[in-house]
Amino acid sequence: MSGKTPLNAVYVARKGDTMKSLSDKIYSKNRIKDFKKWNPSLSTKLRVGDKVYYNSPQRAEDTTKMLTFYEDNGVPAQLYTAKDGDDLKSVAKVLLGDRNGWKELYVTNPNLESKDKLGGGTELRYWPETNAMPQKLADNAQPPAPPTEAAHLHRCLLLLQEQECR
Repeated sequence: MSGKTPLNAVYVARKGDTMKSLSDKIYSKNRIKDFKKWNPSLSTKLRVGDKVYYNSPQRAEDTTKMLTFYEDNGVPAQLYTAKDGDDLKSVAKVLLGDRNGWKELYVTNPNLESKDKLGGGTELRYWPETNAMPQKLADNAQPPAPPTEAAHLHRCLLLLQEQECR
C-alpha cells in the first residue's frame, strides 16, 4: 500500500524502458509522478531488472495478491527447460535480450534455488516482448503450467521482503 493506493502489480524493467514508456504501457497516460511516489528509490531512467510497483488499472482495489505486469494483463507465459550447464544470466540474455534479465527470471520463478547455475530440467516461466519464441529455444517450448498457490505466495513474500529492504 502507498497511502490508500494498493500496490498490487510489479513490472520488471527491460532494456529501453523509461518511467514514461512504462506509464504509457500500463495506463496509456502520464503517471510518472505516481510511479516516483510509489517507488521512491528508483531513478526516472530505469535499469534492466528494476522492479516498479504500481496500482493495477485492472484490479485497482485488489489488496489480496501481487501479480507481474504480464500475469495482470492475462499474457500467457512461455516455458523454457534448462539444460545442464545453463546459468541464469546467459539464459536471460537469450530469452529476454539482456543478461540483467536474470532479475526478472528470478522474481517470476519462485522455484529457483540459485541466482546463478540452473540444474538441467529446471523450468523457467518468462514473457518475451513478442509472442515469437526464440528459434534456438523452440525445442524446449511447452505450454506453461499454472503457478501453484504456494509458488504465488512465495513470490509475493520475496517481493514484499525486497520492498521492505529498500
